[in-house]
Amino acid sequence: MRMILTVAGLLSALAAGEAGAATSHPVRLECRGGAVAEPLCAALRAELLRRGHSLAEDAPLRLVLWAEAPDPSALVARLDLEDDGQWRQGEPGTLAVIDRRVLPGRQLQDFAAALLDRAGPGFQ
Repeated sequence: MRMILTVAGLLSALAAGEAGAATSHPVRLECRGGAVAEPLCAALRAELLRRGHSLAEDAPLRLVLWAEAPDPSALVARLDLEDDGQWRQGEPGTLAVIDRRVLPGRQLQDFAAALLDRAGPGFQ
């Protein structure tokens, strides 16, 4: 009996997650920082889509990525949010590696996910 309730609870949670993803608002993503920001911007786009958001140029909900690279093995970024004319500046984060000159793709994906988690409850 306990196994059936657990599976039923899991199926219910999955259905709720799918319903939440289906009702996610469209998001406009702008990336500032030129070529330095592009790999992280691509990771953010992928993570937004994975979380069920759609990307639209005219969306009222806007995310602005600010990124700079003090050197090729480090990236400093923050993700600001504008919703209904209200701005919220994101908390900056730093991604750095010491054993190579290029930031690995998997770490960029994790960094993008962390920036979105910090952006607010609608993105987690």
